[in-house]
Amino acid sequence: MTIQYLYEQKLLIMILAGLFLLGVIIKLCIGRCYQNLISAAEEMNQSEHKLMKTILLKFETCYKLKLNVTNVDTFIEKYLLSYQTKGFYLYTWENIGTLLLIVTMAVSIIGGILGVYYDISQVAFFSTILSGFIFSGLFILIDSMINLTMKKKILRIHIKDYLENIYRPRLENEVFHPEEMEKYRDEYFIKEKDEDSKPQEELEKLEKEVEFHFDLSKEEKKVLEEVLNEYIT
Repeated sequence: MTIQYLYEQKLLIMILAGLFLLGVIIKLCIGRCYQNLISAAEEMNQSEHKLMKTILLKFETCYKLKLNVTNVDTFIEKYLLSYQTKGFYLYTWENIGTLLLIVTMAVSIIGGILGVYYDISQVAFFSTILSGFIFSGLFILIDSMINLTMKKKILRIHIKDYLENIYRPRLENEVFHPEEMEKYRDEYFIKEKDEDSKPQEELEKLEKEVEFHFDLSKEEKKVLEEVLNEYIT
């Protein structure tokens, strides 16, 4: 198979199109995967996602062993890097997607150089080069729209927020100050008669108590109720 044949049959353009489509599909799948992780992290206390449950279990185990997690960022990064989907690490899929973009650009450039060397017709030459630039440009545009970097940042923020601002204080009270925590529960919470009942009366009691000390707006009351519900559940 000669270079002339590849140009005349537009096989190079088909190869470029195939690389482009494969790369875009991979990028879209990765983006969807991160979006699912973000959704799970937003409801981390109730999420059934395997990764979120693993992170919470490991974090809780550290505190039950009285091993304080001093660097939450590193703790989170460790489990995100070890996360696998479809048999590969998530960062491996990202690398494959990026590699396909590089290969697309390389095939376009090398094809152009060989086209000049073998004196290919100008129509075939320019159509192939133009296709390569278009596919590469579209690839970069779609990649920027998916914005995996921002998705990863949002995911880390959601996980860190829950671990540091909600889960860690709860665990510290339960592990390091169990007597104070029990006293607090006896004072503010009615023991549930069944697993599905919610301490609504105690929520109202806490809200009134806070309102007594602070003049809360309607929006602030809503935020307060959300925080209380999240802490209790």
